Amino acid sequence: MPPIYSTSNPKISGVYACRIPNPDYVWLADDVFLQWYDHHWWYLSSDQKYRGEVLGWIGPLPRTKR
Repeated sequence: MPPIYSTSNPKISGVYACRIPNPDYVWLADDVFLQWYDHHWWYLSSDQKYRGEVLGWIGPLPRTKR
């Protein structure tokens, strides 16, 4: 069974597996990890917001310290 992606905004801050549009092929989507924080999507370990569209997400993903 394929994964079920949520399309509304997350309610909890954390790292999410996100599906975003592919910029080169409109019929494809790419999978990336993004951080949801303060009602915005952010790139991991960055101070830059993700400005594109998030088609869906799964998470938050559990993170562990090494």
